[in-house]
Amino acid sequence: MKLSIKATCLSAFLFPGSGQFFLKCYLRGIIFMAIAGVGLYLIMATAFTIALAIANDIQMGNIPLGIASIREVIRQAMDVYKEPSLINAKIAIIGAWAVSSIDAYIEGKKKEKIMQGNEKA
Repeated sequence: MKLSIKATCLSAFLFPGSGQFFLKCYLRGIIFMAIAGVGLYLIMATAFTIALAIANDIQMGNIPLGIASIREVIRQAMDVYKEPSLINAKIAIIGAWAVSSIDAYIEGKKKEKIMQGNEKA
């Protein structure tokens, strides 16, 4: 399999920036990983905060035990994901994923050309 395809698959399917690490472009890999990691952290921290609040409300008896009532509380809590900070986090993750995949492909193609040039010489 070509370098460009391997690097693209790593960035697209494993984590943004992993294809750059495979190609030894460490600085770019760290940048993509940091952007995606911060976005993922913000989303997960919010999700855990909401889950803990709902669990505490259930334990305290503020939410009746029943699938319908719990489902409704979760549905209402999901509105928090429409906040601008979390929308920006989603955009950052998607952007890092897309740009790192494209960058890995382009950088892989460059390295393939260099390797072909060295083989001919």
